[in-house]
Amino acid sequence: MTPDQLTEAFISLKLSVGELTEQLKTVFHNFEEYRQLSEEVRALSGSMREMLTELKYMRSQAETHDRQIEVLKERPARRWERLVGQIITLTVGTVFGVLFTRMGL
Repeated sequence: MTPDQLTEAFISLKLSVGELTEQLKTVFHNFEEYRQLSEEVRALSGSMREMLTELKYMRSQAETHDRQIEVLKERPARRWERLVGQIITLTVGTVFGVLFTRMGL
C-alpha cells in the first residue's frame, strides 16, 4: 500500500470510528430513555395496584351500605304490621269481651 492509500484508509477508519461513537451515544441515550420509561411504568403499576385495592374496599363498603339501607327500609313496614296486628287483636278482644258480657259470662 502506498502512503496515500494508507492515509485514505486511516481517514475512512477514523470516520467509521466517529460514526460508531455517535451511534453508541444514540444507543445509550435511547437505553436511558427506555430505563426511565420502565421505572415510570413500574411506579404506575404500583399506583394502579393501590387504587385497585382501595376500589375493592369501596365496593365492599357500598355493598354493606346497600344491605343496611334495605334493612332500614323494611323497619317501617314491620312497625306498621305490628301496629295493625295489635289493633286487630284489640278489636277482636273487645268484640269477644262485649259478646261474653252480653251473654253473662
